[in-house]
Parts: sequence; structure tokens; C-alpha cells
Amino acid sequence: VSSNIISLGGVETSATAATPTTTTKSRLLPQLLLHILLLQITTPAAFAWIAHPNCSLRGVSVSRSSSPSTTTYIRPAPRSITSSSHSLYVLQSLRATPATEVNMSDTDDTTRMSVAQVYERYQSDNKKLMKKIHLPGFLGGVAFMIPAYCFIVPLTILYQGSKFLLKSTRRAELPYSAAGGENEGDGDVTETFPAPKDLTPHADRKYDLILLGCTGYTGGLATEYLCQQYGISKDVKWAIAGRSQSKLNALKQKLADQMDDPGLIKNLDTVICDTSKRSTLHALASNTRAVISTAGPFYAYGSAVVEFCARYGTHYADITGEVDWSQQMITKYDAIARSTGAKIVSFCGHDSVPWDLSTAKLADILKAECDDDLISVQFFDETMGKPSGGTLATACLAIDRLDRMPKYDYDPFYQVTGKRSHFKTKVTNPQLPVQCSDGHFKDQWTAPFVMADVNGAVVKRSNALRGMAPVLKYQESMTQHDFKNAVLSAMGLGLGVVALLNPLTGSFIKNYVFPKPGEGPSEKDLQRSFLLISGVGVGAKGNVAESVFYFPKDAGYYYTSRMLVESGLCLAMDDLGKNTNTTSGFLTPATAMGDALLKRLVGIGASFACEIRSRM
Repeated sequence: VSSNIISLGGVETSATAATPTTTTKSRLLPQLLLHILLLQITTPAAFAWIAHPNCSLRGVSVSRSSSPSTTTYIRPAPRSITSSSHSLYVLQSLRATPATEVNMSDTDDTTRMSVAQVYERYQSDNKKLMKKIHLPGFLGGVAFMIPAYCFIVPLTILYQGSKFLLKSTRRAELPYSAAGGENEGDGDVTETFPAPKDLTPHADRKYDLILLGCTGYTGGLATEYLCQQYGISKDVKWAIAGRSQSKLNALKQKLADQMDDPGLIKNLDTVICDTSKRSTLHALASNTRAVISTAGPFYAYGSAVVEFCARYGTHYADITGEVDWSQQMITKYDAIARSTGAKIVSFCGHDSVPWDLSTAKLADILKAECDDDLISVQFFDETMGKPSGGTLATACLAIDRLDRMPKYDYDPFYQVTGKRSHFKTKVTNPQLPVQCSDGHFKDQWTAPFVMADVNGAVVKRSNALRGMAPVLKYQESMTQHDFKNAVLSAMGLGLGVVALLNPLTGSFIKNYVFPKPGEGPSEKDLQRSFLLISGVGVGAKGNVAESVFYFPKDAGYYYTSRMLVESGLCLAMDDLGKNTNTTSGFLTPATAMGDALLKRLVGIGASFACEIRSRM
């Protein structure tokens, strides 16, 4: 789980413009509830079915090979066995041709690793997943979850169904800025902004970077990283921002003590601003090249910041995973950002930098080495980590507003220069466990990954912007030791989501189970956590590419804070002309920064490799 979530499902409608209608009724909620109900009804039979050694499930054919010279790859299932648009890819084994490496940089040897070398590094780190669940523990978990489902699912359906039928207009208890529409915060009806031609050029601005949200858990990690990596008043000119001078001073004192640098208190600048008071945001956005923000939930605290950055031509990056909020920002401010030259880049943390960059590199190598176009991509995630209180608060807020999402003519993630892109993406993340047949994950099982829909949505936006494929198929799942772990993981995730959808169990979980906002994983947890992402991309001609992205420490917070900082510096200081094909507006990590960001991440400890594994 990462820093800010959550997108549950994805409903797309077709029309001609991505403009929200006046109604807020969404078809997402009833479809989500129906999906959950059908999943629970079919789960026991499905589990028994796929446990068979020669399983074939909804277009899935799992083949095993004992040959050591074969490698697993994934391609779309033949039409004869594909029963629905949600079918999984067929796992097959082909004899691999000699691998062709992609060098991310001509000068940095740390990026010149093969896929095998990245896996060797991961194995040498001796990272551990959750312990295998033995049969008594598995049976105990199932015995607990089945009665819990029988109680919670009907309760949730009754509550949400009543809300839907009554067309409830009750608004969530959010700060005014989240619910107040255009005139947010302190009630300022109008704000005066310079015309695009009168904006201060980036070269003349005081700061390269301003960090907003530095007193929170992830923001604190980002501030520490900036101090340690770039220092104060050196090559990078940066400042911290917040609404409380006393809290900012306390943070500076803490940093000075940690770094044994009393001068830090004087040399680190602060900017006072309050996201609920629009008049204070001019100081934040007008005199810096880039603003980076960890101040979530962004639906509650981020909208005005995005607007001011767009109007001042200031680049912006955040770590949100709130897809619905990002959709709203695109419809409101994309045209403004394009007119001022601002790059607005959300999802610059664990959600969803690794998957977005990996997809882009799979597309690049297929085109460069095989003259082929990527048409499908599948990711297998192996991870360990713990969520923070802020992450879970954002998730709860997103779930609470599911029935009030705006309804669009079409998904705003397809909006490019004010028009609907013709490049589509089908995100069909598997919900049922399937056994892996070969490769690094041989004999492991897949389970749903909580952030897969968010990552798929970001890849959808990237495909719309850069046109990788007319129809790109995206799938993602996490891997587990065995069938028992995969079953309990899938059931636990479903139970947790359903429990949050009604006030009885939801309130109990929020108040007595989840950590409080500001709380997060311990230093020990950050060091022992990790993220390993294996990707397989298939081209239209049948060529197959493979990628692997490894983060040896916690990706949700430790590396997320670093991804955000490096994204902001990338936007503010790097020459991105050779790395991207887009100039301004609402972009993604891959389309805004591309190889420049990847090189920065490899330089701070991550490992990445991408190879052609079979040619047709």
C-alpha cells in the first residue's frame, strides 16, 4: 500500500467531450457492489477449480515446462478460449532468443543491468515476503472470513443500496475547500493572476523547489532527503511551506539537530500558506520553478494549489493516488496549464511511477529493437510494506465519496489538448488467484493488488498522451507464496473494502484499527520493506519484452518521498526535451519526465532493466 489511495474500479462512458454534468450520481457504486457480491458467490467454486493442476479459467491456460532454456512470457489468449473482455493472459513458455539490453544512459553504469542481474541483486538482499500460511492458519482464516462476509456484505449492500435508491445528497464531512467548488477556502470570489506573457520567467525565480506538506509523515521523509542529498543554499534552491510557522520552525530545529548543522535554522527558507485561504497561495506558486506536495488528501487540500500552479506556469508534482480528483483537475485546469507552460504531474510516488515508467520502456524497446508496437502489458508485483495513517485516511475519504463522483461524457484521462484521444487502454486486473508456471515467480500464485486500478489509470493517461497503442491491454497482480496465501490475500482485501462501505464496521476500523494521520512505518519497517515489479510487454507482431524494477527499501514512503523530490527537481532543472513528447498541461511521470526521472531513481538505489526476450 502506498502513500495516497484509492481508485476502486473504473467506469468509462463514451461521448464527445470530457465535461462533468450537473448530476453527481455515479454508476460506479452499484457496479462495485454487484462485482463484490458476484465475486463472493463464485469464489469457493473458483478456488476449487483453479487449484486443479491443469486449470483453465476464463481464458487462462497455464502450461509448465521443465526445460531450463525456456522463459515465460504472456500474450493475449486465443479467441477460441477467451470468454470475456476480462480474461487473463495465457501463460506460455517459449525458447528465448539472446537478450538485448536497453541502456537508459550512455554515461551511468548503474543503469546497465540485465534482468537477470536485477533478480540476482534482489535475491542477494534476502528480502522476505509474508510467511507462508500453513493449513491450520489457512482454515482458521477462511473460517473467520466467511461468517464476516455473511454479516458485512448484506449490511453494506443494504446501506449503500438505500443511499443509492434515496439519491442521498448528504455531503461528506470535508474541509470547505473539498466541497466548495470553484470558490474555495476563505471565500475569495476572485483572484488576480498575471497574464501568461507577464509571468516571471523560471530562470528569474527565487526557488527551484518548494515542498508543501513537510510536517506530515511522508513530507518529513522528503524534507530529510532534501537536506541530506542536496543540502541548504547549495546547487538546489529550495524551501518548505506550511500554514504554521511554529511547526515549520520545530521541523527546522529537528533537522538541524539530526544533521548537526545549526546554520540550517537560518538558511532554510519557509513559506507560509494555507490551502483553505486562496490569498496565501500566491507566495507558494509565484516565485518557484516547481511545487511538490505531500499535503493530502488532495481532494480536500490540493485543488487550489493545482490551480495556482497552473495559472502561474509553475510545475507541480504530488503523490496522490486519487484518480477521481485528478480527473476533476484535468477538466478544470488543463487548458490553463497548457497556456502558461506548467507541467502538472500527479502520481509521482509509489502510485504510479514504477509501473508508468516500466510500460513506457517496454514500448520503447519493442519499437527500437523490433519495430513493433506494444499492445499488451502485464505486471507481477512482489512487495512488503505497511500503510501510514494518512494513506488510510485518504482511502476512507475516497470510499466515502464514491456515490458523489461527477459523471463525465468520457473519461478525462483520455482528454488531450481539449479533445478525446483515439488511443484507448483496457484495464482488466484479475481478481482470482492463478498459478505462475515459469520464470522468477514459478509455482507462486497471483492475487489482486490494491493499487492496480490506479496504476492502470495512469498508464491509460500515458497511452492517450503518447499514443503507444490504439488499444493497450493492461493487467497487474501481486504474487504470493502459494495458493493459501493468495486466497487469504484476495479475501482479506475484498473484506476490508466492503467493511469500509458501511458506517458500522467502517467507523470501527477507522477509529480502532487504522493508524492515525501522521503515523507511519517505523525505521525498521522502512529498511526491511521492498518492491519488485516484473513486467512483460507484447508487441503487435508477437515480439516480447521483459522488464524488472527493484526498490530495495520501502517503496510506499521511503522511496515515494525520494520519487517526489526527484520528480520536482526533474521538472525544475532537467532538460526534458529529449525525454518526452509533451510540453505542458496535465501529464504523467512517463510523459513528463521519462528517462530523466528513471536515471535519477537508479542513481538513488533502485535497479531497472528491460530486454527483448523473444523475437518473431
